[in-house]
Amino acid sequence: MTFHSDMDAAWERWDKAINAWGKEQKEADEADANYKHWRASAVKAHIDSGMSVAKAEVLVTASENFVEKLGKVTSKNTKAEVLKKKITLANADFDKERSKFSATKHV
Repeated sequence: MTFHSDMDAAWERWDKAINAWGKEQKEADEADANYKHWRASAVKAHIDSGMSVAKAEVLVTASENFVEKLGKVTSKNTKAEVLKKKITLANADFDKERSKFSATKHV
């Protein structure tokens, strides 16, 4: 395998890592928006029924739905962060291959 094809392969791994992160980050953003919408709607429904804001907040945050929905947001954000680390590693791999390629041009 030549240095040029090694560099192309490293570039492709870097590109794939970025694309995977973008997809996961979009899903994390959607999960966060859904969670915030659900929470606001649930609190508002309690308030509209005559409950105090404080009591409505406590009831919503104590519900099973709260744990499930917030857990989904947290999980998606964690996956996106892991993929950011993979981008960093892929970038370093590409830089290494680019350095090797540059070194051979000077020999």
